[in-house]
Amino acid sequence: MASRALREPIAVTLDTESQKLTGFIMQLNTVGILVELDRIPFKVGSFLTVSFTLDDVLLTERVRSIKHYDGFFRRIPKKKPEPNEALPTPKKLVEMHFQRIQEKHRVAIVRYFMKLKQAALATRRRSNR
Repeated sequence: MASRALREPIAVTLDTESQKLTGFIMQLNTVGILVELDRIPFKVGSFLTVSFTLDDVLLTERVRSIKHYDGFFRRIPKKKPEPNEALPTPKKLVEMHFQRIQEKHRVAIVRYFMKLKQAALATRRRSNR
């Protein structure tokens, strides 16, 4: 299954065993997730527990941090800031892979994308009328 960028990021909680972090899932598939964070207080290769909800299904899975990316902007600023206006703060991205995803969670992810695809098709049909 190809990785899917999400139109609306999904809130996620990461548990590093020493602290809890909150962020947003920017991409999702049955292999793993790409998460936006304000900071990354763990190293590549670290194991964490992530929790997020898809269509009223709580998914809690063990993941491994695979790659870290610096300087990510969800939306690139289109205008030059005013002299007293602060620039947007760049975020960090972390690629994480599920260690042994539970079958019910894999099914929940597949169903979530099927539902999004059906909604997009329905919207397209209505706009073509």
